[in-house]
Amino acid sequence: MSGGLRREIAYRVEREDVELFKAKLAAEGVTRDTASYYVRYLVKFLDEVGWVLSPETLQRVYAIEQPRIMGKTAVALKRFIDTIVKVKEPQLAPLLYDAFKTVQSRPKNGFRIPTLEEVRRVWEEAHKILPCAAAVWGITAETGVRLDHLRKSTLGGLQLYKRRLLLGEVNGPKRQPLVFLTEGAVK
Repeated sequence: MSGGLRREIAYRVEREDVELFKAKLAAEGVTRDTASYYVRYLVKFLDEVGWVLSPETLQRVYAIEQPRIMGKTAVALKRFIDTIVKVKEPQLAPLLYDAFKTVQSRPKNGFRIPTLEEVRRVWEEAHKILPCAAAVWGITAETGVRLDHLRKSTLGGLQLYKRRLLLGEVNGPKRQPLVFLTEGAVK
């Protein structure tokens, strides 16, 4: 980069590139609906940036106000860069690909483990409703066993003297045949 000149990092997208993108998606076995949504989001973004992909123009993906559309546009752009730009401009593709990140439109796992106090309050409320409800809640809270597994188990499977619970789930992908109980759960 002598003389103060800077090489421009940009890829000018042509209509043929979009057609090639469609063809490659079809060749990869991507469904027609999925391919059309990739192309729709890609072309809409390209219209906004003048059909030039550069690290600066790719930053505009973050300016899309609707999180869902922003995420889908980012995925379409990443896929386009990975399938088309990577072949035509192998040195430029990584720079464009890494210029932005895909943004999750919602948190991956919103699950939060309840505190001991929250579990205790639910158990007390369940006990006010019905002692059996408290027992079921206590077993599920203590062991982590799913309610549908408890429902499928038999009363004979509850072996308090051995501090265990035999469940009816012995087949299938989520089998859980046996749960050991602590002294607190037995009480």
